Amino acid sequence: MCRDLGNSVAQSTALPKLSKNNDVNPASHLLFLDEQSGDSDTTKLEPTPLAPDQKLKLEERISSAAIKIVVHPTVFITPKILKLYIDIQKLLKKPESLGEVLDLYASKSILKPGTDPVQFRPSNPHKTSSAVPLSFANDALSIAIDARDLPSCLDIIKNTVCTTAYRRSKILRRAMLRMTGLALSLLAAYTLASQLSAYSDSITPEMATQVAFAGILSYVGFTATLGVVAVTTANDQMDRVT
Repeated sequence: MCRDLGNSVAQSTALPKLSKNNDVNPASHLLFLDEQSGDSDTTKLEPTPLAPDQKLKLEERISSAAIKIVVHPTVFITPKILKLYIDIQKLLKKPESLGEVLDLYASKSILKPGTDPVQFRPSNPHKTSSAVPLSFANDALSIAIDARDLPSCLDIIKNTVCTTAYRRSKILRRAMLRMTGLALSLLAAYTLASQLSAYSDSITPEMATQVAFAGILSYVGFTATLGVVAVTTANDQMDRVT
């Protein structure tokens, strides 16, 4: 609802006003809408001018309502709710509260279900699941940049990409990819070594498998080392930063 109201206020300068129109819509007869009204008049929406100060007050009220909903102790901020809140503030062009809400996403206390009176348990803001998705951080930062709000930009950066949870999540994502590649390479090397051992007549198949496996790992490790050295020592001083 807050997003719909914000979209209406942000994209238009008029509010709908109810008025009466004597023109009867034939479709309303088919839907029995006129029978419920009791007369032949139909309700029509007509725009009324919205003054700049009225628009500003509406934006403030919508933004304040969204903030109150998100910061309420019993509201658990899911990624979907966080995305919706960022979209609302983007429509209203109000980034002032984004830093606080992004911090609450990771540190807000969690409601214990089935407790009477209501009880909460503290959350761990440093775990990887508490990291704000990078796309959300980029959207929030774009709102603050467009509004030319430097303090909000710094708060957003501090509560997103500078957090321990984000660094752990980033390391975990990169480590998972490399560990998966390493595990698959070991499996492929052992399978290939066991197949090559069948062609050996001088040593036992077990010994041939071990020798072939060690040779394949040495080749893969040497090639990977060359690749790492080439990437880390690339000559990029001529790249121009604009």
